[in-house]
Amino acid sequence: MWTVNFVRVAAYQTPLLAAGSMDALDLNEQLHLFHSTSPLGPWTPHRRNPVKWDARGSRPAGRFFQVDGELYRPAQDCTERYGGSIRILRVVRLDLDEYVETEVATIEPEWRPDLIGTHTINVVPGLAVIDGRLSYAAARCASVG
Repeated sequence: MWTVNFVRVAAYQTPLLAAGSMDALDLNEQLHLFHSTSPLGPWTPHRRNPVKWDARGSRPAGRFFQVDGELYRPAQDCTERYGGSIRILRVVRLDLDEYVETEVATIEPEWRPDLIGTHTINVVPGLAVIDGRLSYAAARCASVG
């Protein structure tokens, strides 16, 4: 199963697709990129796929977004559990030959006391939406009463 996010790279006017691995064992550990001149394809794999192999930040956690002209990619940190926290990665280089990113922030599930994970963030100008994963006891209590 692929997690899909599109981003247009201004230098190439080429949409790129960010995806996790189709191999269920590596779903949280690999980031693959593909490029095409059309969102309908055909899609060509990035020459360095997988461009990242690390459970701390390969799995997408939302759409790419821009702030002050800089491109960012949210990623799930799955070292503790699926969707344990979110890492915000600034994209330093994204083209047909390379992909380089650097971590600039981490969102831990500390913004509510009964959270055990935070999974997705999406950002548009003036608005950010984030979700969290409740502990089993908190989720059960919320569904009962």
